[in-house]
Amino acid sequence: MYGLAPQMVNAEIKQGESQRFRNFPIHVKANKLKIVIPWEDEPIELKDGRKAPGRKYMETVLFTN
Repeated sequence: MYGLAPQMVNAEIKQGESQRFRNFPIHVKANKLKIVIPWEDEPIELKDGRKAPGRKYMETVLFTN
């Protein structure tokens, strides 16, 4: 893998925000593009009043030649 070079302003995208790129450059020798999208549910309140962290998820998308 050769790495990506998009010019992102923030490292994290907030809910409702989107990112747009005119160009999404990748190395000419790259034959795979792997995108990992992590997200987390909101914390939940338990019956005894304590808060439990939200469940963590991850989706991986792999583009190949």
